[in-house]
Amino acid sequence: MSDRNIKSANTPVFYKTTLDVSSFTKAKLEQTFDDGSRKKVTLPVFTGDGGKTGNTEALIHCLDQYIRHTSKDLQWQDQDRFDNLEDVLTGEAFAYWTEEVVPRYENTPVPRFDPAIALFIQRFSGGDRGRDRLIRYLQGINVRKDVEVSVQEHFGRLIHMMNISDRLSGIEFPALTPVQCKKVLIESLPHQWRVNYNNAGLDYVTMTTLEIENYFTLQKEQADKDHKNKKKNNQSKSEAQQKGKRKHGGFSKGKGFPSSDNKNLEITNKCRKHPKGRHNWEDCYQNPKNKCAKQNNSRRGGNTQSNTNQQENNVQEQQHIPTPAERNDYNDSVEGRPTSTAQDAFLFQHPMDKVWEAHSGALKPQRY
Repeated sequence: MSDRNIKSANTPVFYKTTLDVSSFTKAKLEQTFDDGSRKKVTLPVFTGDGGKTGNTEALIHCLDQYIRHTSKDLQWQDQDRFDNLEDVLTGEAFAYWTEEVVPRYENTPVPRFDPAIALFIQRFSGGDRGRDRLIRYLQGINVRKDVEVSVQEHFGRLIHMMNISDRLSGIEFPALTPVQCKKVLIESLPHQWRVNYNNAGLDYVTMTTLEIENYFTLQKEQADKDHKNKKKNNQSKSEAQQKGKRKHGGFSKGKGFPSSDNKNLEITNKCRKHPKGRHNWEDCYQNPKNKCAKQNNSRRGGNTQSNTNQQENNVQEQQHIPTPAERNDYNDSVEGRPTSTAQDAFLFQHPMDKVWEAHSGALKPQRY
């Protein structure tokens, strides 16, 4: 559950906000017995500030530790626990206990510890509707098993939260029954698992919590196996596609040019012809040492570089401007006579001479 949902949910206990028992300040309590022996216990201190050591779950933890060890180790009775609870309280919790709870119950008949604790819990668990809010939260969409969490761990957390709800005050909801608790557990699991459970003809009313946990543990094992196989198949397909690209020398199909859609290609030797391209020099189609390029070019009608050079030679030959001397040789070969005189040179002037003169800066022939 995201931080946003944690802040917006109205509940005294959250599914993912687990207790850190190491964060509590410790207090030592001691009891001297009639035989002169002594017994000491170290207990967590409740602050009541709403933080890690002052929220509802922290309160239940501190009270459970206090009641268990003072009853078993120190052998305290109802009045002893009532008189000494303030030793494990601090801050807001200490002020409320000493100023509000003790004056109200110190003169009431024994037992007074249990009713006093009920009022104390109500103060730090959201008032007289703390149980209603927690049960509504447990039945909502915010309590769902995460993929990485085991079924045993998930069930353990929910059962702990439902036990806390039994200690809180409520108006709308009574304490959850065992059947209702099992329903909360099942409805917090993935939808397909619940479909499989119903299709198997199982009934949570007649099953124990342990039997339900064992069944869904098998469901998780199968789901993890299917997920692993699916991931393996996807990885194999991806490797096959990459292998196919490498087999074609990094060229796009039917074009003979380096593939530009391979964003994961590592550029180790930048192409000398295409410095902005997404391919290495050894994969370039203009690299004469690239065998794949030669094969692609041969399939497309020969060597690309040779064709390009031939085209450039043809263009140069078409654009060549002959000199006057070349023109004289041309006239000799055509007319079969020399053109040594100036008049003959003028009479047989080649039409391209003027163009040549414009390019070379030569003087125009003079008339006689």
